[in-house]
Amino acid sequence: MKIQAVLAIVLIACTNCASNFTMGTASSSEVNYFQKSTFKKYLKSTFNARAGSTVIELQLVEVAGSKKKRVEFISLLFRGPLDKPLKQHLYDLSHEKLEMFSVLLVPVGKDEKGFLYEAILSRLLQ
Repeated sequence: MKIQAVLAIVLIACTNCASNFTMGTASSSEVNYFQKSTFKKYLKSTFNARAGSTVIELQLVEVAGSKKKRVEFISLLFRGPLDKPLKQHLYDLSHEKLEMFSVLLVPVGKDEKGFLYEAILSRLLQ
């Protein structure tokens, strides 16, 4: 059975299942791959953000989530280096334990350790 994936703010695409994504539709197993618990176990680990030839290492520093009616929202906060700020853009993120996926990274601040970027994922709940 197919369900509609909510793509309100961020586009999500799993490289292994990209051929199954059509107009925001994915099977329930593909959509369920991206849950808050999926990312919680990778806190403080490194993700690579790629846009064209640019690749920057980002650290996942916070995972938050909320549910509203039948939609789950997942907020991912990443920290990147001070010497290489990223623009708001669609990036392919990779991690050694996860499939590559695309997200809109939005610069949201800066601290003494680096620039902060947020990605918001959303999905329909069953």
